[in-house]
Amino acid sequence: MHKPTAERRATLEMQNPTAERRATLEMQNPTAERRATLEMQNPTAERRATLMRTHWPSMASLLGCATESPCGTVTLNSVPQLFPRFVKDLLVASPRVLILRAPGTNCDAETAFAFEQVGAITNSIHVNQLIEDPRLGAGYQILCLPGGFSYGDDIAAGRILAQRLSIHLRDLVEELRGDGRLVLGICNGFQVMMRLGIFFPGLEKSPPATLAHNQQARFEDRWVHLVNHNSNSVFLKDVERMYLPIAHAEGRLVFCPDADIASLQSHGQLGLRYCNPTGLSGDEPLPFPGNPNGAALNVAGISDPSGRVFGLMPHPERYIDPTQHPFWTREKSLPEHGQGRKVFENAVNFFH
Repeated sequence: MHKPTAERRATLEMQNPTAERRATLEMQNPTAERRATLEMQNPTAERRATLMRTHWPSMASLLGCATESPCGTVTLNSVPQLFPRFVKDLLVASPRVLILRAPGTNCDAETAFAFEQVGAITNSIHVNQLIEDPRLGAGYQILCLPGGFSYGDDIAAGRILAQRLSIHLRDLVEELRGDGRLVLGICNGFQVMMRLGIFFPGLEKSPPATLAHNQQARFEDRWVHLVNHNSNSVFLKDVERMYLPIAHAEGRLVFCPDADIASLQSHGQLGLRYCNPTGLSGDEPLPFPGNPNGAALNVAGISDPSGRVFGLMPHPERYIDPTQHPFWTREKSLPEHGQGRKVFENAVNFFH
């Protein structure tokens, strides 16, 4: 075989570069992932200081030390080495979402996908893992309780999971609902949050409202029209109306006889309402199927006084792509995104 020319050797090397050559090329033209890794390993002093000031409480929680100031041998230089993935997540300015799952949860993957589509970083953790080691819940900006039938909805929808959280993880739940973080509950997750009473600070043990069986006493699986009725919720920012699917048997909001409904309304806590196709709602329950479960005031979702804790019976994660709409093949043109996507976008944008 003839000895290849210099030009031929260059062509062969380009087609099949040696390991040394590949390393050289990667150093000269690092990929986006490689650049992120390099920045994670060697962030600037200014960037490290910013991370430390902003996120030290979460890092301290992971270390198990006081949150007032750095402890032990932890320094600005050592944090990236101690928590490479945590620091990488912070460097790319992506909020971290804890997807809490339990036996019977079946919407965790779709919910994680929805958050990831808008730039969040998710981690699905089983409640048993958290009970065994609550420190696994540190370092997250958003807690999400997805839909499903946790523990088979025995006793009542969401009751058992709420009881386990209340007994074993109350401190973690309180931490995640405070300090400028967000909490989202979807369908069964909303039911769990209602059992915990976390929408009503100071009234957790005697909440003014709960979720009961649908008025027609059967499971309802259909699409519903929704309207933003002066909601204070972070998740509903710039949302006027939505069309989303529901799938539940216990979604009817009912108030206690002594509930201060006027106060809840004035604080914007009852802001997501079922409506008719033209957006009309009101305080009188709409006829079925406009109001699919007989909820008081046509309420489909509620929030806490801060607007950072929000729960709803409809499933926004099931309509983040236009092809998930039931009539998408009949439309002449499709929107860029499904209407449920905005709920997750708002959560991520809250931290930017």
